[in-house]
Amino acid sequence: MARGRRQKTRPDSVINQLEPHIQDFIITALSTHTSPEVISGSLVLEFGLSVSKNSLYRYSQAT
Repeated sequence: MARGRRQKTRPDSVINQLEPHIQDFIITALSTHTSPEVISGSLVLEFGLSVSKNSLYRYSQAT
């Protein structure tokens, strides 16, 4: 049961579910060494999206 719950809590990356132009924005910001906190704030201001800094950090570690 624990394995089933663990797999259930980790859907595909939130970043991969976003529109391509927003993904490009995130990738560009990460490539210029912008912190996940700043990127998260920029997404709220520019696109009205709320993506946690933790999700952005996990995404940066995976790429």
